[in-house]
Amino acid sequence: MISFAPRLGVALGFLVLGLSAPARGQPYGCPPYQPPQVTVMPYATTARYDDTQSLAQIAQMSQRAGVAVGAREMRVGLTAASLRIESAFTTASRQMPNDPMVCSQISRFELRFGFDDLTVFLARELPRHSCGYQVVLGHENKHVATDQRILAAYLPQLPQLLTQTLRQTGVLRTGSSEAAQLRFRVLLDAYVQQLTASIEAVRRQQQQQIDTPEEYRRITQSCGGDIARLAQQAGG
Repeated sequence: MISFAPRLGVALGFLVLGLSAPARGQPYGCPPYQPPQVTVMPYATTARYDDTQSLAQIAQMSQRAGVAVGAREMRVGLTAASLRIESAFTTASRQMPNDPMVCSQISRFELRFGFDDLTVFLARELPRHSCGYQVVLGHENKHVATDQRILAAYLPQLPQLLTQTLRQTGVLRTGSSEAAQLRFRVLLDAYVQQLTASIEAVRRQQQQQIDTPEEYRRITQSCGGDIARLAQQAGG
């Protein structure tokens, strides 16, 4: 009945992040900075549904993900999703006349973002199409809708956000194009980590707003007490 993100979990709260390093000017003798081509590609967020796992297996999955399973009603359903952000870039390098150094800047940046393994688990002890099954499914679909809403909120804003952020990398004057690529990678890896942590924090907050004590009481009291009895069975 809770959502977890094993690897990393949101509408974009109008996040503006910068790189750790200050904005760079144009090194002497280097060509002017040119904004790179930025491409953002989403992972699909279509949920997969699995009602083959037992109450005990769902509890174990929750525990492995670091989710507390203190309340029995948490063991009848689970929504699992991993936030995945991957980036790649290319650089354009140029050696100026009478200069042993190389001028480099990012020419293309690609980001893939989304939830690539969104899965809803419903305990196999819940009879399919029963009242309890439908109530638990409705709750888990709230978690699914939240993740889908997160993706929809971020995607339109990311290209501009990334363009602003990449401007801070500027033009690098280094001993080789390989040295520039390494420095760019360090900066961009740090930025992607910041972005991931920020999205995860907002996502966790929004998902927790679904899993309230009032919601759990509503669920366990539904269907003439069938879910409560099943939860008690899960507790042994």
